[in-house]
Amino acid sequence: MARILPAGLLLVALLTALTAYLVASASNSGGAVVFVFEVLGGGSAQVVDPLGRQVPPSGIAVIAQVHAIAPPNSSSVVEEVFWGELRGPTLRLDSRGPLGDVARGWVAFEKARGSLQKESEVGLELSVWLVDESSGAVLASMSGYYTYSPKGLLEGETREYRVKVRVGQGQANAGVRDIGVYQPGCFSAYVWRLKYEVTPEDALGAYGGDYRYHNGAYYIKLPILALYNKYLYSGLVDSAIGLDTEYKTWFYVSLGISTGVEAKLKSGDVTGGLDSKVKLAGRSREIRATGFWDPNELNPNEKVYVWIWARPVMLFYNEYYIVNCPGYYKEEYTGRDKVEFLVQDVITSYLGSIDGRDIYLIEGGESASIPQYIEEWVFNNTLSDYKPLLTLDPNVGVTFKALIETSIDVCRADFEISLGAALAPAVASINALRHFTPLSVMMGPSLSWGESEERFVSGGIRNEGPQFSESLYVRVSKLRYVKEPLWPWQDPCYYRVPVSMYIESR
Repeated sequence: MARILPAGLLLVALLTALTAYLVASASNSGGAVVFVFEVLGGGSAQVVDPLGRQVPPSGIAVIAQVHAIAPPNSSSVVEEVFWGELRGPTLRLDSRGPLGDVARGWVAFEKARGSLQKESEVGLELSVWLVDESSGAVLASMSGYYTYSPKGLLEGETREYRVKVRVGQGQANAGVRDIGVYQPGCFSAYVWRLKYEVTPEDALGAYGGDYRYHNGAYYIKLPILALYNKYLYSGLVDSAIGLDTEYKTWFYVSLGISTGVEAKLKSGDVTGGLDSKVKLAGRSREIRATGFWDPNELNPNEKVYVWIWARPVMLFYNEYYIVNCPGYYKEEYTGRDKVEFLVQDVITSYLGSIDGRDIYLIEGGESASIPQYIEEWVFNNTLSDYKPLLTLDPNVGVTFKALIETSIDVCRADFEISLGAALAPAVASINALRHFTPLSVMMGPSLSWGESEERFVSGGIRNEGPQFSESLYVRVSKLRYVKEPLWPWQDPCYYRVPVSMYIESR
């Protein structure tokens, strides 16, 4: 890559002439994950190379970095499996390379607990920078998660993803520093460096015994529903929630990128400057499994808490600009930070075979009380507030889908149940990370409804009467999520998410 100079003015022609197509080449080397990039210019149309060339456009450096989520018994939550400038027509992660090593770890991990299935998928994160070599300006930067089947990869499955990168996407770096050094053979690039990772092991004592050692790692009770029939004059309230075996259960990654996140948190900004910058960035885990919980009816002043055994984690990165020349090396923090919350794994067990199909259970349960640490953070008025949903007359019920889609989700985004409060004790217990605790509540990992044709969450809530109407309220994060538009002429949409699916009936 040529020398990257200080940021200067960009020609409009450069924006409209971007024409990158990186196409997977044929290979018989076994399974792989292949990324095909479609670069969108500054106008409304996709920019296509009229000559059909399979190379990045002249003067544009394409830098990519890929992290794969590792199995829970690994030394780190993620492993870097690729980083560098894309000089050829392909970004191909081959089963014989580092991704294959991670996949073999997952296959061994799943075999050890008897739940190996090809339908089980794991996330890997792709980060991309498009850089104008003549001016040094970052034309686009993005990060997102994609899934692959470890078992399928090792058995020869090749999966291709088309990744749309739009000029202006992401927060552009505020100009690259002129380091004043250039020699032939210099390499300049950007990279995300992992600074912190937080797992359940970091604060087992804070969970009051609500943890479990499984297959070489610790899991905690991750809430998917908390219901409180609050007042003595209320009637009976009934609820149920299920995870459907017909579809994959999706655990989404909540991701935010901004400038100086950690510094802002330390200074008292509980959002870290991430308000309107948090998005669902793809899936960390997909499992084909079932689970259903139908608690007893709640009398007035009673609570119920439905949970699954899972490993929520937090990852925090700093972005660096690197120059590597013969006899000279320098790296510089750009000021940009990235924070991610995801579910690394959930415990599943084999139930048996029905009509030749293996059935797996997502292990979980229910209790008549909500853990104190969840209540403390859910009811923190700095982080969340009440939102009225609707009123149920006696003997009337409503599905969770209708409840949330009609009352909260204004973006038509996949509905997600925020699961962040369960990770708050682990974050709060580490002195260097206490300032991240608010974010662990407001933008934690998410359990998604999924697309309309693949919706897997079932259940709802019903007022059993016999004579009182019930008003439903939900605690909603004060941090706004953003759903980025697909096309340049569309506006982004902002919305808030429920905190730990906590619902009050009054």
